Amino acid sequence: MVTASLYEESMDVLDILSSHAKEDLYLETLAKALGNRTRRLILWLMADLGELGLSQLIKTLNLSREKHKPLLHYHLKMLERAGLIKVSKVKKKGMIVSAKYYQLTSKAKLLLNELFTKDYEEDKWLPSTRSTENNKNNNVGKRIFSLITQALRR
Repeated sequence: MVTASLYEESMDVLDILSSHAKEDLYLETLAKALGNRTRRLILWLMADLGELGLSQLIKTLNLSREKHKPLLHYHLKMLERAGLIKVSKVKKKGMIVSAKYYQLTSKAKLLLNELFTKDYEEDKWLPSTRSTENNKNNNVGKRIFSLITQALRR
């Protein structure tokens, strides 16, 4: 039997979600983009090396062009949809695009810099755990959420 208070609580949650639908969709897209190790590797490479094209990524990662070009192209599109990278330069031969170069967006730079260069105090609302590693992982999750919400406001 569903009580009235439980129903009211679930309606409150739905109201909150509907009022933040755009942000929630962006967080979902961002989570999907960051949920893949190859895409995270691409972000780290761009953070270290700067602007990169698909051919440079294939060479840097020591991959086969025929086999991995479509897959890397897919990963780049996922990162672009999430707003983490952008096309910085396009080379054309006549009317045909011969190469695209990508770089980190300001949101991605902010996210990477804030997550890994600043010390944060541990928030009190997180449950305490015995493992220090678990605390670090929880703090990273909180920092990601905080940074994403800051970036969305810009």
